[in-house]
Amino acid sequence: MKKRMLWVLAACLLLVLAAGCAPARGEQVFTSGDYRYTLDKDDAATILAMPAADPEDMWLVPRTVDGHSVKYVDVSDLPENIHQILTPPRCSLKYTEKLDHEVFEFLYLDYEYVQDAHYDTSPHIIMGPDDLILSGHPYRYAAGGKREDLVQDYYLYPTSANGKKIWFYLYHDYVTLYTSGLYTYYKLSPETIAICEYSDRDPKKVTVPETVDGLAVVSINALPDMVTVLFATYATEIQLPSTLKVLGRSAIYSSKLKKLVLPDGLEEIGDHSIEVWSLKNVALPSSLRRIGVRFMHIKTGKLVIPDGVTEIAPHAFDDLFLKTLELPDSLAEIPAEMCTKQGSLQSITIPAGVTSIGRSAFRDCSGLKTVKAKGNVLKRIGDFAFADCKALSKFEFPEGLQEIGNQSFYGCKTLDKLTMPSTLRKIGYCAFGECTGLKKITIGAGVEEIDPDAFAFGAKKLTIIAPEGSYAAEFAVQNGFNYQPSLMYLGWVST
Repeated sequence: MKKRMLWVLAACLLLVLAAGCAPARGEQVFTSGDYRYTLDKDDAATILAMPAADPEDMWLVPRTVDGHSVKYVDVSDLPENIHQILTPPRCSLKYTEKLDHEVFEFLYLDYEYVQDAHYDTSPHIIMGPDDLILSGHPYRYAAGGKREDLVQDYYLYPTSANGKKIWFYLYHDYVTLYTSGLYTYYKLSPETIAICEYSDRDPKKVTVPETVDGLAVVSINALPDMVTVLFATYATEIQLPSTLKVLGRSAIYSSKLKKLVLPDGLEEIGDHSIEVWSLKNVALPSSLRRIGVRFMHIKTGKLVIPDGVTEIAPHAFDDLFLKTLELPDSLAEIPAEMCTKQGSLQSITIPAGVTSIGRSAFRDCSGLKTVKAKGNVLKRIGDFAFADCKALSKFEFPEGLQEIGNQSFYGCKTLDKLTMPSTLRKIGYCAFGECTGLKKITIGAGVEEIDPDAFAFGAKKLTIIAPEGSYAAEFAVQNGFNYQPSLMYLGWVST
């Protein structure tokens, strides 16, 4: 028994001695790749050393090392070529010695969640061929209407868009700008650049090179606090490079240009990108995938969006006077306010791949007469989607449609006779309000909800045709509309 106790005491003594010889948790230095770090009592890491910066003189601090969240970065031993640091959320810079060169600490950026905030202007996205860079400066209004920037708050944006990674939040002050001849640019990658300024203000001809300083020109894009890049008011010719992928924000301005050829390979036309009132037509290349807000200011009556475009921004067509607009089957949804107040637009075909039409998508297109859908995947027509389309007389509702939103067709005074698909389930508030010319509407047995004011302010002599015993039949009787029974056979309605 005594021997056993002696062994236990000896073991305990060895453990105490070992603990006394081992360094404390915060003093022990670990190595992970290019990083050296210590751990605190909560297993959070403090990075002590870091690799040299990339050609942008920037270092993106990792979220974790060896599975430990990074809480601090000790910049006492910072490599001299690093001048810009982007830290992950809840990670701070610290130093134990006086720094001998300037360091910029980036705004904390949380990639995972979106914080509730009301923005005066939404963040602008500059797209490169490999990565995305979030740019612009979002604001919110405080009490009393005073505008405050959100420097103290986390800017919380998604990690990707259009299948591409968001790189970092870009401030003009933190971007390294380079000048070569007439062009000022910033790097998107070690091999690619975006031209952001052109110094010749009165050229007759502009030829944008494929490379500048040996780097491929893949983007022409004004930074948020810059004016138009190619401000060539009197140029009659602008030649764009074949390497171009993005014609970005405020790229081209001219009042004398007669022809503009967009190169094959171009993937995006950004916000307010082409402002050339002297042009009547610009052919969009088949490589195009995204169209921004008010992407073109030209005098055109017809616009064909090539198949392959998957994203069209709200208000994309606000500055065009369209008579004909052809949308591609590659489009999955029609965004909110895509094509409002186009008084000259006469007809529209909903592409076969569109599943929803956004809020106010075609609102106040006063000359719009007919709408038809090519496919049967359209599920919802959004609120105000065709409101105040006063000339609209024919709308072909496709099979597959399930919901007609609030005030979707409000004020469409020339609609006369409508047939709803058998798949329809809901008709929203004032969906056909103030449709004073509507006389007959055929509704199938599948409808489960009709707002009491769905036909308010106009359809006094409306006849609702529906199968006996159906929800629509009961709705007609209860709300004082003329009711006419229909025969229903295998999902179709006969009147």
